[in-house]
Amino acid sequence: MEWTVVGKGPAGLLAASILTLQGEKIRIVADHEGSLGLWSGCLDYGQTPSLSLNLEQWQRLWSMIMRLWASLGVPSRRGAGYTMTCTGVLKPTFLCPSWQYFSTNPASVWIVGFEGLADSLQEVHAARLETAIGKGVSWQRLPKPLLWREDWTTMTWAGFLETEEGIQWLRAHLEDLNAKIPPSWPLLLPQVVGYSQTLLLLRNLAHQFHRRIFEYPLITPALGGMRIQSAWRAWLRGHDVPIIAGRVTDYRHNRVVLDDGRSWPTDHVLLATGGLLGGGMRIQSSGNVEETISHRTMGTVRGDNWDEIFRLGVKGEDSVSACGRERAGWDPDRDHNGGSMILGTVYQSLSEQGLDILMRKAMGA
Repeated sequence: MEWTVVGKGPAGLLAASILTLQGEKIRIVADHEGSLGLWSGCLDYGQTPSLSLNLEQWQRLWSMIMRLWASLGVPSRRGAGYTMTCTGVLKPTFLCPSWQYFSTNPASVWIVGFEGLADSLQEVHAARLETAIGKGVSWQRLPKPLLWREDWTTMTWAGFLETEEGIQWLRAHLEDLNAKIPPSWPLLLPQVVGYSQTLLLLRNLAHQFHRRIFEYPLITPALGGMRIQSAWRAWLRGHDVPIIAGRVTDYRHNRVVLDDGRSWPTDHVLLATGGLLGGGMRIQSSGNVEETISHRTMGTVRGDNWDEIFRLGVKGEDSVSACGRERAGWDPDRDHNGGSMILGTVYQSLSEQGLDILMRKAMGA
């Protein structure tokens, strides 16, 4: 079978990866970069009333994405805990990249900022975190490196901190600071500690200073999400999955058509375009549910009855299903269930197309 995944945000890349592991033939097509560059990389596990999965099924889905990330070179920690947002708000999360601050019982920390890094709002992070946990939180800003220029971006900082000079600059200033910090307090650095060597750099620093050291996320673009995006796309390309730039304008008679006239045959289409930069399914003011490729009306919903969207299914005769954020019209920032909804809607959309990944040994028990 041939599949086309429309969208290359977290839902699209996850769906394409699962299909790859199942031995299916896939193309990814998207006209935007996806929302991974706006995301630190943590996945939340909140309530998902629209998804009828039992505890064992959820555990297997979470184990699946954890193994997948490990194969990308992105080890993670799983379990109910807390991390910080880019504005310093403490928020619940469930799956967190190993480089990012995560705690099941948040306590005192020392937050470091860098002078000249515009998004390093360590005093804001410290004040909000201290209010949330009711325990002491301290912060300090490190002076600019000699090489610093006003046009430095987060990517410039990340590149600098992978050079010998950058590592020496960071170590020298942390050595002075380390003696002031209580031994049990973790040290939090801005999320610019390298790009491809982050975990190695953090491990070396932790070993040198004999304490736990993590990153905290900054305002977008989010380097954590960009690291995952880069590793994920490299993994897919290594598995011969083409990632095509273009906008899908039509799908009929089992053929995908782009706005520039390119087209190809496909047996299934997964719409993973429902993130911050896409569509997927559109709810009209009339209450009609419109599928955004062919603009077909799939049904009608009233009020906040989002469960109805799931029952509509969007599979129809053209074998189209939707997954990702807009599939359910939910608000992960409000409901803290973004990870669950990505996993669950990808699972459901594949099941609608006749592929139950939890029944396949290839995904593991």
